[in-house]
Amino acid sequence: MDLRIDHVHAVAMDMDASIELDASLGFGLLCRFEFEFAGKRKQIAYAGSAELVIELAQPRDATDPPGGGARGRPFAMVALDADATIAELKTLGVEITMYRRASSSFTDRTTITKDPSDLEIELRERSRGNVPAYPAWTPLRKDVVGMT
Repeated sequence: MDLRIDHVHAVAMDMDASIELDASLGFGLLCRFEFEFAGKRKQIAYAGSAELVIELAQPRDATDPPGGGARGRPFAMVALDADATIAELKTLGVEITMYRRASSSFTDRTTITKDPSDLEIELRERSRGNVPAYPAWTPLRKDVVGMT
């Protein structure tokens, strides 16, 4: 199984303030965009350094920020061969709570599994160059609007 950390999640109640804080900590803005999720326009921003990318997501429910955009997902991993990784996880008895579906903001697919503490772990399947840390990255989905 070939997995690596792709990014960590953080809920951003105030996107501009979160981007400003991350910048002061050395995480420059990589990209910011808007997309539709469950009939509402939402924003996501990616800030990063050479070692780490942070996904800032607006909460799905402003009255419940901890359950927000990341919904209990502390990080996401990239599965280079998603089919093989899912098959191997299943043979190990790992619960798959959501099978590959189109990502909310990317063209690639996302799978969700849970750890023993009931936290969700996002497994991303990415196309070459379809990553926010790539300087020329632009959203491929038509409903995603770049803001940077």
